[in-house]
Amino acid sequence: IVSIAQSVASFCLYVLWKSLAAPDCTQKISVTGVVKHAGVEALSCFSILIVKAGLEEILGRMAVFQTNLAVAEAEEQAFSSLMALVCDCVIDLKEDLSISRPSIQLASFLLRSHNASNTEECLMGKDFRDMLASDSDAERFSQAIGKTCEKVPQSVHLHMRDASGTNVGVQIYWISFQSICGQQSFKLGIVEDVERYEPTGLP
Repeated sequence: IVSIAQSVASFCLYVLWKSLAAPDCTQKISVTGVVKHAGVEALSCFSILIVKAGLEEILGRMAVFQTNLAVAEAEEQAFSSLMALVCDCVIDLKEDLSISRPSIQLASFLLRSHNASNTEECLMGKDFRDMLASDSDAERFSQAIGKTCEKVPQSVHLHMRDASGTNVGVQIYWISFQSICGQQSFKLGIVEDVERYEPTGLP
C-alpha cells in the first residue's frame, strides 16, 4: 500500500509540473483533467486495498476462532469420556454452579423420578449445591471450586442427599473450561464411596 501511494503521488506531482509548464490554458485544463482522473483511480485502488485487507483480517480471525473452538471441544470431550469410565455420573455446570444440561444420570443417582423429556426433572438449571447434604458441604464445595485453575483437575470429598433422605459419601472430580467468549464452565464427575444398598444374599 505504501509503495502504491508513493507511485501515485509521484505521478500526480509529475502531471502537475507538466500542467504548470504548459504554454497555453487548453493544455493546462487537459492536464488538470488527467490529474483528477488519476486521483479518482488512486482513490478506487485505495478502497479496494482497504476492503481486501479488512476481509483478509476477518477471515484470519475466523480461522483462528474455529481452530481454538475445535481444540476446546476436543479437550472437553476427551475429559468427559475419561470421566464416564470411572465416575457414576458426569454433569456440566455453568459459572454460577447451576446444571447446564439435563442429567438423567444424576437424577438416577439421587433416586429421583425423572422423565427424559422434562428438563426440570432431569435437574437442568438447578444449583448443584442444593443437592449436597449440608450447608457445610455446600460451603466446602464453593470454596474448593472457587480456587480452580483452568484445565487443572481438582477433587473434594463431600456428601450428597438422595431422594430417600440418605446422606451419600461421594468423591467429586472436576475440571474448568473457558469458552471463546470468556465464560467459565465445569465438568463434574461423581463417584460414590460405597454402595448404598448391598445385594441381598440367598437365605
